[in-house]
Amino acid sequence: MIRIPATIQMGPYTYEVKLVETDIRSKEDRPLYGEADYQQQVIRVDARHPPDTIQAVFIHEYLHVIDIVLQLELSERQIGALAPFLLDLFRKITGGDGDAL
Repeated sequence: MIRIPATIQMGPYTYEVKLVETDIRSKEDRPLYGEADYQQQVIRVDARHPPDTIQAVFIHEYLHVIDIVLQLELSERQIGALAPFLLDLFRKITGGDGDAL
């Protein structure tokens, strides 16, 4: 179980985190589970999904911000592979396995 905060400090930047119940779409008009807006410093996650998915998407978008700030040049595939394993790790080290958002 991880708690998704309303704001989160990422290095020197504060990001607002919004759980939304509207479609999130890419610039190419593809549906997305979430997005990180670097200029506005906002992470949006579609809250209409199961809690496990919402939590994994939040971590996925957080990784995108880390990638941009640190200029790691991770691929979408790499970020997508890391997110669920980090969620699993966070749950194990905090002792949580519930649905808290």
